[in-house]
Amino acid sequence: MSKGDPSAEGLFEEAFLLLKELPQPVVTLEIRANEHWGDYMRCFVRRPSLARQHYEIAKRRSVELHMEEDSARIQLKIEAIELAMDDSSETENFKTLKRVARQGEYTARDQLAAWLHHKGDLSYIGQGLRFARNRMVAGDAYFRHLLEIVRQKTQ
Repeated sequence: MSKGDPSAEGLFEEAFLLLKELPQPVVTLEIRANEHWGDYMRCFVRRPSLARQHYEIAKRRSVELHMEEDSARIQLKIEAIELAMDDSSETENFKTLKRVARQGEYTARDQLAAWLHHKGDLSYIGQGLRFARNRMVAGDAYFRHLLEIVRQKTQ
């Protein structure tokens, strides 16, 4: 799957069949299968709407098991799909957040909290800029500050 080999599709189909045939469900395997199938659909098949369906399943199951880091990581993938599908001006800000987070080794939970905070600020700031093409381009320092605030609150 990680190399985009088309044979991965058949292997995923087989994996999903085997998961259904297990005497007792293994939810963590179901989460991983759906997330990785979503990754394959998004990155190699270029079908974000199908990927999103599998991410939603994986997220729902990870929330049920209180797997907070997993559900945050999957939600970030859903956010990326929504931005791309909407051709949002916020796509570059999301990429900046992800890059800054990678440099600072922030968790997916930290990243999601910072992104949601940023989105909340946008709705407030955006009221006066409703018709502007590029509302606000945030820099590294802005997202580093948000991520650091979130990290401090969760420690």
